[in-house]
Amino acid sequence: MAAVNRIALAGLRQQRGGFLRGPSMTTTHTYHYRGYDIVPQRQWASWRVGIYATRANLPLMSQSTLRTLASRMEEAVAEAKHSIDEALEDMNDWLGN
Repeated sequence: MAAVNRIALAGLRQQRGGFLRGPSMTTTHTYHYRGYDIVPQRQWASWRVGIYATRANLPLMSQSTLRTLASRMEEAVAEAKHSIDEALEDMNDWLGN
């Protein structure tokens, strides 16, 4: 499965009948971890991540985009990995594994 970077536009404005892109959150590299895609997004001076399940048998994250902003991309990715680990542990506990 090919990795897809997701770019969320913060806004659009119209000028002379056409649309110009406004400020945007930019993505960098998509990380793959335990069946999830982790997509870091630069938002102003901070980083946040989107977490997306790549298989139907994985639990969905309650917030697909972590609200916590980190000053470094590595911190945001580490936090996403921790959230994934907790979600999978909770699933295993619920299943009795």
